[in-house]
Amino acid sequence: MIRRSLTGLFLGLCVGGLVALALVMGLKITTFDSFRDDVLGYLAVALSGSVTGLIAGTPIWRPGAKVEGGLKAIFGAVLAIGCLFALRKWGEGWVVDFHALGAGGPAAVGRLPAAAIPLVSAVMGTLFELDNTAEPSQDERKSVNPAHRAMQAPHARIDAADEVGDDKAQSSVRRNRP
Repeated sequence: MIRRSLTGLFLGLCVGGLVALALVMGLKITTFDSFRDDVLGYLAVALSGSVTGLIAGTPIWRPGAKVEGGLKAIFGAVLAIGCLFALRKWGEGWVVDFHALGAGGPAAVGRLPAAAIPLVSAVMGTLFELDNTAEPSQDERKSVNPAHRAMQAPHARIDAADEVGDDKAQSSVRRNRP
């Protein structure tokens, strides 16, 4: 479980970092100050949440994962937008300074693309990886059946009359002795 959460954290940080790098270096948006920057920020975080949903957990390229990957991409975009909104609304107290890196001066985490997008993507990647439950292998399935059979005592049988509550059924319990 820890390995899965660290894998999701790493995938989310990579995807969010690349999207934030495209905003900061490509479009020269270092802070979300104007309405245009806010719209681009929400679109960028939706893109990173969608891509994180495609590759974290069960990746889209695995057989039989197309529908699951598509749903994770859609919900990843929606949840990432919600996470960014929450981060901008309630994360105003977290102030970081990426000015030395050329990625924005001292501002709240939700106002800096270099901080907000990787953070939201890392959370999404971790959630998608933790949600990914592996199918039990053939060995695990076989190990469950003998234990289940051992729970049903093979040495005691109860007739059908016992199930309906017949008093004579109590005497009909037969014990198989080795």
